[in-house]
Amino acid sequence: MWLSENQRLGFRQCAPWGYVFHVGAGWITFAGIVSAVPMAGLIGYQSIVATFSLRLLWLLVMPIALIFAGWVGNSIAWSLAARKGFEYDYEKDTCTWNGA
Repeated sequence: MWLSENQRLGFRQCAPWGYVFHVGAGWITFAGIVSAVPMAGLIGYQSIVATFSLRLLWLLVMPIALIFAGWVGNSIAWSLAARKGFEYDYEKDTCTWNGA
């Protein structure tokens, strides 16, 4: 997620709303991944019990949609930082952006 604490703090100072989007996107993605496991388990159980229906595959839409929403939120966050010229130097462990 973050390469160092300096990158996280620099990102937070550079784009506060981008940081909010980034944190929210992380939780949304986490919810999508966590909800995918029981949905897949339910579909697997239904297929073993022989009551499987293709309509059950719609249960997988919600986790996939949550993961996609998290990806979009993360993309928005990094584009907000990129608009301000946010750059992280890996070797020096420093962040720079326009106005800093």
